[in-house]
Amino acid sequence: MSAFKRLLSSSIEIAIPSCTIDSAELYESVLMAMFIFILFFQRGIKIAKQTTDPFGIMLSIGIVLSMVLYTFINVGYVTGVLPVTGLPIPLISHGGSNLVITLSMLGILLNISESKRSVNKKLWNHQ
Repeated sequence: MSAFKRLLSSSIEIAIPSCTIDSAELYESVLMAMFIFILFFQRGIKIAKQTTDPFGIMLSIGIVLSMVLYTFINVGYVTGVLPVTGLPIPLISHGGSNLVITLSMLGILLNISESKRSVNKKLWNHQ
């Protein structure tokens, strides 16, 4: 028997410590995450209101809604209200491609907030 086959056939036991989270801690962290993303939603809508470009308005609302929707779905299945779907929570869950897309969306949102393009027509009333 070769060394590679012996390595594959041998079993290694790894002791993984169990992690228990109190339900109060779970709900505190869920409420904190929801509060942060509600503030993010409010800021994204403010960016959309300050933009006069129709495409910028729709794009900023779409970016903010997608991130907030992913957060609420993730919070739903962490708390057991929704079935597990596999959507990662933006900026918190581990993952390479999701993080790249999320940071790209945030960069686009920042560019919309900093741009001063105008189409000579206000679509929303400013107070």
